[in-house]
Amino acid sequence: MMKKNHDTFVLLALGYLALPNLLFVALWIKPLIGIPVAAALLWAIVSASKINRENESSETRFSYRQLSLIVGLAVLWTILSGTGNVVPQSGDYIKHNALFHDLISKPWPLLYDQNSGASGSFLCYGVAYYLVPSGLAGWLGENWVNALSFLWAAVGLVLVCYWLALLNPKSPFRTVIVFLLFSTFGIAWYVAKRGHFEYFTQIGLEHSFLDHWAKLYFTPQHGISAWLGAALVYRLGWEQRRPASAFLAWTTLILWSPFVSVGLFPILLVTIFAAPPKTWFAWVPLTGGLLLMGVMAVYFEAHQHLEHQGAIWNFAMGHPWLPYYLLFIVLEVLIPAGCVLYFDYRHRVLDGWRPLFLCATAVLLVFPLFKMGHESDLRLQGSGGLTAFLALGFAACLCSPKFRIRSMEGMAVLLIFAVSAVYPLGRPILNLKEPRVDYSFEATSKSTGMRDMSEIGKAEGGPGFDISQQYLGRGDSIAYRSLLRR
Repeated sequence: MMKKNHDTFVLLALGYLALPNLLFVALWIKPLIGIPVAAALLWAIVSASKINRENESSETRFSYRQLSLIVGLAVLWTILSGTGNVVPQSGDYIKHNALFHDLISKPWPLLYDQNSGASGSFLCYGVAYYLVPSGLAGWLGENWVNALSFLWAAVGLVLVCYWLALLNPKSPFRTVIVFLLFSTFGIAWYVAKRGHFEYFTQIGLEHSFLDHWAKLYFTPQHGISAWLGAALVYRLGWEQRRPASAFLAWTTLILWSPFVSVGLFPILLVTIFAAPPKTWFAWVPLTGGLLLMGVMAVYFEAHQHLEHQGAIWNFAMGHPWLPYYLLFIVLEVLIPAGCVLYFDYRHRVLDGWRPLFLCATAVLLVFPLFKMGHESDLRLQGSGGLTAFLALGFAACLCSPKFRIRSMEGMAVLLIFAVSAVYPLGRPILNLKEPRVDYSFEATSKSTGMRDMSEIGKAEGGPGFDISQQYLGRGDSIAYRSLLRR
């Protein structure tokens, strides 16, 4: 029998993404369903982390100095993002802290039967990011949640940065820096949309694709899962040609962020069809992934209807939406992707994974045409794994031995990257100067009267828009009646 080794990165990264899923199916789902699914998922994780020795590439070993720099940079970036409340946090922590509070103080699953405003409803949201810190804080005390959430996020970002270093062991630190400072041409979009703010909000183009600092600052659960998901789909599905294991990794993303899983699905399909058909049916990871996906499908099917969804022309109200869409994709996608592709045309730096870059670019062109969520959440959060491949494209160019600043292609890539990096480089510095606002649950509850997540609309949202619908499931759903523990 062929001897197998564990892929250390896959085992750690897949374990990180899967741990909240294991907690969810074991503690939220009825035991008759949850325990078999948890057992199948554990078996699948172990199976997916094994690779045949004959197909194993030589392991990259970094010096202690290199590892210290990579870990230190990841930890610093986590601190600057506001995670752990070391520096001022974004207003999104009203939601984050309310979720942590409910998960710590209430039994799992979170049922809101006793609240008159949400009778018969339950928490139906991408809760994976919150489960591990909340579970530990439930033992240690709620005062520990900031420290635990910081450690949890930092571990995830360290894994992301380690993967980036593995991709380019000759220039690991520079690759990590390029990735963390990556932004689409968002600063140009910020200038272009001035004076038309309300209309851009209406058609879902208010925000550019989030840069890699803003991802952590506003929504660390979406950013970390998107990047680790992209890493695992790339490593398992593209490098190792094990699509069943890549599919398993993709299913673990659903509980972290359904939107992130939607965004990475086309990338997963590319890796599947690039692999020989005989590799599609590795039954252990495939079965574990299918069972987990089935549970998540029933759970999220119960989500309350979102009012703000549809093609952007349905929100245009007679205004010319097409010119704004074209301007958006030119600044946000075509200019940065075009610079990378021009450099690649001259120097072939994308050899080996060009189809993934092209797929990511194509999906980013289409995403803005559909709005889902008040802030166009599908585009904002679903794009996280896709922009990761654009960032890798810039890293491939800027870290290439063939990069020359005096060449036209080198100057174009450097110029676009440098201008775009102004935003993710400057925002953390400006944020340090911001006055600290208390977004703790206690402060929010005291000022608004909000008792739990089912009443989040008292603290967030706007006229005619109840934001709580983004977080609650229906009491008449199959999930409420037959899937969740009650």
